[in-house]
Amino acid sequence: MSEFEQLRLLCKVHVKILRHRLVAHVSRSRLMSATIGLFLILYSITAYVIFSRGLKYISTLPAAGDLLTDRIIHLIFFCFFLMLAFSAGVSSYIALFRSKETSWMLTLPISHRVVCLWKCLEASLFSSWGLLFITAPLLIAIARHRDVGFDFYLKTASAMIPFVILSTGLSITLLLITVRWFRRSHLIYATIIIALIG
Repeated sequence: MSEFEQLRLLCKVHVKILRHRLVAHVSRSRLMSATIGLFLILYSITAYVIFSRGLKYISTLPAAGDLLTDRIIHLIFFCFFLMLAFSAGVSSYIALFRSKETSWMLTLPISHRVVCLWKCLEASLFSSWGLLFITAPLLIAIARHRDVGFDFYLKTASAMIPFVILSTGLSITLLLITVRWFRRSHLIYATIIIALIG
């Protein structure tokens, strides 16, 4: 069995497990599921209203409204990039080096590279799903504020894929390099130096 087939098999198994857990959780605790769903809907509506009012206020500033709006959006997405990278790094570390499931998977007749890749993908998906709920109201507010067409949503959705891949990929690569080449004393010295510089 090739590594691609092994990865596809792991994906199928975990999708079935996730679907079974979701169905069991929803059927067992309907009130909690309804509360979470209501919270997500209310958050999306509230965030959209706040972002829309903020964009309208900034656009009323004389001579700098549109320029300031663009700069703020760039800054927000840079912060999202850093937040997603940090979250993916922490999740990947836990999934790769602190998880009992990983130790068990390494005993199976599966390539270690496939296990590492699957755990990194799992951590990336776990870290990035919340980004959808954070950015969707913002992007809808921007689209309504700028009066753009439907193609804006398609382009934005396609641009979010490399955005997530770049941030999580860089974070996971840095994590693996750190674990492979750095000792704990090196990390302590680096932290002290960064703190002194800061």
